[in-house]
Amino acid sequence: MKKSLKTIEPEHILIIQTAFIGDVIMSTPLIQAVCDQWPDAEVDILTRPESAILFSKHPRIRRIYTLDKSDHKSKYESFLERVRELRPNDYHLAFS
Repeated sequence: MKKSLKTIEPEHILIIQTAFIGDVIMSTPLIQAVCDQWPDAEVDILTRPESAILFSKHPRIRRIYTLDKSDHKSKYESFLERVRELRPNDYHLAFS
């Protein structure tokens, strides 16, 4: 049975924004809307290292994770490492 986003109460939410800085800035209304819709949820961000500072002072962001797409490792290997790190958080919703 599908649930409407209006009826669920997620405890943990992940917002993924690994694009360039302009896209990160444009995602700020999404972050605010998520925080307004679910004020009790813990909200984490997955972003590029150079964009992390833009989220660092947001009062509702619990944790910032970074994914360096230009890392010397393969993109696939870097992505899998990050997935392993994020999995224990048991996210109920993710937005990208």
